[in-house]
Amino acid sequence: MNRFIGIGEAAKTLGVSISTLRRWDAERKLKANRAHSGHRRYDMSALTGLAGRPSGEKPTGKTIA
Repeated sequence: MNRFIGIGEAAKTLGVSISTLRRWDAERKLKANRAHSGHRRYDMSALTGLAGRPSGEKPTGKTIA
């Protein structure tokens, strides 16, 4: 069964700010599910793969030197 967490806990898990998660949701980089109240809920299993990345950044396929 999937475990869904709030935006604050998701931000701590990834090591990013809440604003970053809101931006990623707007840019469709990281899907947030919405509760009936409108609050964002994140699937813990989806976050697990991102947690080890620097700054929690989702891979873009771009290399910056």
